[in-house]
Formats: sequence, C-alpha cells, structure tokens
Amino acid sequence: MKKDYLFRLYTLGKVEKSALAVANLNRICEKYLKNRYQIDVIDLENNTQMAEDSGIWATPMVERRQPAPIVRVVGDLSNEDTVLYGLGIKNINV
Repeated sequence: MKKDYLFRLYTLGKVEKSALAVANLNRICEKYLKNRYQIDVIDLENNTQMAEDSGIWATPMVERRQPAPIVRVVGDLSNEDTVLYGLGIKNINV
C-alpha cells in the first residue's frame, strides 16, 4: 500500500544522535501521520557513496521524499515544531 509520506532518515553508525533522530521521527509520524507514512533509515557508515551521490552533508538528516518537493531537516529532530514546519506537516489535522 502506497503511503502519503515517504521519509529517508540518513544516519551515521550507532551514535546517540542517530538513535535519537530515529526515535523522534517515529514518534512525530505516529502522532501526526498515523498509518500514512514510511520511514527508510539509511546508515551512511556502510554506504559513503550514497552520501556523496545524494548530497548529504550532515547527519542525522531526514528527507521528505513524498509529497514533492523534497525537503530536509538536519539534527536529532527533538524540536517537534521545527520538524513539523521543516517537513511541511505543521497544519495537518488528525
């Protein structure tokens, strides 16, 4: 089933900020986009070429791939308002 929102979360190894970003993005998506999202976590530690090809210059970084346009937010995603605004999901009614 196709989801309304597709996110790619780029991380780098098993560092605390990466784990925090995964947990925060999951929490925010469950709260605001329940059953309407997919998150693909990509560890760039084992895939450095993808970082270069995708223009990833910092981690953790989440990229909203769908709906267009692609937007990015960098950091551990702990500031919910910043994440909601940055990913364009601030005004969604649940």
